Amino acid sequence: MLLSKFKQLLKSGGMSAADVAFYFVHWLTDLAGAEGAPLAGAEKFVVKFPHAVLNSFIRSFPIVQQLATLTETELMERFLVEWWPDLLGPLPIGPEAVALMRLVVQVQSPAAQPKVVEAFHSLSDDDRATLATEMAITGINGQTYTASPTKGGPAFLVYYSPAFLRQSVSNALAGLRVLAGVYRAARELFPLSADHGGCVIVHIDQLKAEGDIGSLCATAGIGNLWILVRKGEREAVAERYALFDNVSLTPPDEPHHVLRIDKSLLVTAVTSIC
Repeated sequence: MLLSKFKQLLKSGGMSAADVAFYFVHWLTDLAGAEGAPLAGAEKFVVKFPHAVLNSFIRSFPIVQQLATLTETELMERFLVEWWPDLLGPLPIGPEAVALMRLVVQVQSPAAQPKVVEAFHSLSDDDRATLATEMAITGINGQTYTASPTKGGPAFLVYYSPAFLRQSVSNALAGLRVLAGVYRAARELFPLSADHGGCVIVHIDQLKAEGDIGSLCATAGIGNLWILVRKGEREAVAERYALFDNVSLTPPDEPHHVLRIDKSLLVTAVTSIC
C-alpha cells in the first residue's frame, strides 16, 4: 500500500532511481541528526536505534530505488529474494514461498529466523495454507508474486505483526498459530473477491501489549475473550473482552469474529486451531 503511493508520486513527478536514492540518503541523515549531542555526536543511530533495524534500512536502499522501473510487487519480491539468509538453505519455492520469506524478514534476528522457519513447517495444514495464501495476496489489481501467484483481495496488512512475532520467538509455533487465526478471522469479515484490490489494516497492538506469547495464551480462556472487530471498510481491530471487568460479556455491535486464543496453542504437537 505504501509502495503504491510512493510509486504514484514517482510517476506523477517523472522521478528516476537517482531521485529515490537521494530521498533515502536525505532521510538517513535527517534522522541521524534528530538527537545530536554537541560532544557525543549523533547518538540516535549509535545508542538509541536497534542496529539490526538500521542495517535492514541501509541494505534496502539499493533495492527500493528500483521502484522507479519495477512494479510494487516486483520490487517486494526482489527484496524478499535478496533478503533470504544463506544459512537457512535454498530459497523457498511454491505456494508457501512468499509467506515464509515475509515471516523471516519480520522476525529480523538471525537467531530467531531458523525458529520461525521450523515452526512454520510444524503448523497444521490449515494454518500453513492460511498464511501461505493470505501473505501472498498483493492487494494490487493485476499484480501477483512470481513465486506464489495468488489472485483476489483485499490484502491484509497486519499492523504490529513483526513486533508480535519477535516477542513470540520463545514459542514461535504458538505465535504463528495466533497469526493464522487472525488472518482467518479477517477473511471471514472481508470475504475474498476475485476482482477486489486494496488493503485492509488489521490492528493487533492489543495482542502485542499482552506480552510474550506464553502470557497471551495463559491469560486467555475463561472470562477473557479475544474478538476481531470490523471497523468500517478498510480496518479491523483485535479487542479483548473480559467478563469480570465488564460484569457481562457483550459482543460489539460491529461485525466480528472470535479468535481462538488459549493455552492449547502452547503445546508443541501439531493441532488445528480453527
